[in-house]
Amino acid sequence: MLPNATVVETKMGRFLLFDTDDGITRFLRRDGQWEPVTLMFAKALVGIWESNTKKAGGTIVDGGANVGAFTIPMALTFQNSHRVVSFEVQRPLYHLICGSLALNGLDCVLVHNLALGERMDVIEIPIPDYASDCNLGALSLDPEVRRVRRESGIVWDTDRPEARMGQASMVRLDDFGIDDLCLLKLDVEGMELPVLKGAAETLTRSGYPPVLFELWDVSYLPGIRDAQEALLSHLDGLGYEVLILGETAIAQHRSHGIYLRARQEDDGRRLTFERAQR
Repeated sequence: MLPNATVVETKMGRFLLFDTDDGITRFLRRDGQWEPVTLMFAKALVGIWESNTKKAGGTIVDGGANVGAFTIPMALTFQNSHRVVSFEVQRPLYHLICGSLALNGLDCVLVHNLALGERMDVIEIPIPDYASDCNLGALSLDPEVRRVRRESGIVWDTDRPEARMGQASMVRLDDFGIDDLCLLKLDVEGMELPVLKGAAETLTRSGYPPVLFELWDVSYLPGIRDAQEALLSHLDGLGYEVLILGETAIAQHRSHGIYLRARQEDDGRRLTFERAQR
């Protein structure tokens, strides 16, 4: 049985959330927001994309939507001009997102209870204990990621060998025929490269929009170094430059004249972000 869920009013909209100690849920309840800097980057990147393409509107894709902490505020911001297509493989979280969409009166979002990857498949995934798991967003679909985290001593409940398993459907982003992608956001726990390979046609058709993704610190997960290098090499081969800001990465295509630039202030301690021209 799933935990009780309640409606939570936040700075980012109204959310249907479990009454649990899950990380993102805790931040939304306590602070009224989750990763506001990531949202700032995302909104800036959408604006820069429109300046580069001279086109208004488009599709924002949220890969790994969790409880909708990116989907909901982005949809509220761009509901009159864009659509949001979101993917969340965990069915209970997918149901929460659907409830939150209704609470906010949003009809510009299409959410799928599917995993994104390189191929169409049925895969095995760990099933969290939704009442007690403290980080539902840490669920990785990649068995190798789960193994590396166990060996590094960073073990979430869904990384354990004894974790209960279930099945989920995996699809390629290319299967959806999107030709106006303006931002691809990925929080997919080590699945970034397969997802990008499955989105190759979409990126090409859309003119290589920016990609905003999580990039783990290899200093505490050295076992992912090769996979991370392969990911960055793949993006470079597509023509992207990657700006790394902690564990957030922004990939912007070299063919576009306007881009988001980070500049270090004179004190050496602060970064400012600005539009720049190549």
